[in-house]
Amino acid sequence: MSHARRGSYRVTIRYYRRTQQYEIIELEADHLQEALAQATERFPSALLDTADLVEIRRVNPADSSGTLGEDAARRGPSSRNA
Repeated sequence: MSHARRGSYRVTIRYYRRTQQYEIIELEADHLQEALAQATERFPSALLDTADLVEIRRVNPADSSGTLGEDAARRGPSSRNA
């Protein structure tokens, strides 16, 4: 059995409060299943009624360009139709 190194994950939660917004959670986990479990524990209860999409990605430390969710969070409301 192969043991993966502990990795960084980014959880992006899309929700609505008048406009589309994003909540980003950074976490450390040994694998995606553990990251998913941590994400459910850390999911903000204030977003339960308005969140409609959750993305979990492993963060590549060599990639400094960010993710789509992070870029969109900086931009604010999306101009795309979801």
